[in-house]
Amino acid sequence: MLLGIDVGTGGTRAVLIDLSGAVVASSASEHAGIHSAQIGWAEQDPEDWWRATREALAGVMAASEFVLVAEEGAAFGAALLAGTGTGVWQSVEAACAATVHVAQTIAPKNAAVMDQAHKQYRRIYPALQEIARS
Repeated sequence: MLLGIDVGTGGTRAVLIDLSGAVVASSASEHAGIHSAQIGWAEQDPEDWWRATREALAGVMAASEFVLVAEEGAAFGAALLAGTGTGVWQSVEAACAATVHVAQTIAPKNAAVMDQAHKQYRRIYPALQEIARS
């Protein structure tokens, strides 16, 4: 599977494509428009891009994304493994249960609608291939 992400001026789009080139799923999320403090300037909020990207990814994967309280990633994971190895926790699962907490859940928008649209797309895809080749 290949994942494509496009952050545009009005929204972010994500698409999941299989190795044959067929679109498996796609999703989009709008973000705030361009702000111009003066002529010739164009500004957008990168935090809004990130929010829209996460929403689009949740939609394309048709699954919720969980934002954790601890965002340290690799260092936090290494600490959990070290704690498990030294007996602080009996297992990695126990370490995660004791320390990993969800700060925010980003649910996919319109997952049922997207699933239905994708089924219709898959049904007409062969005809679209013929049109594209001509």
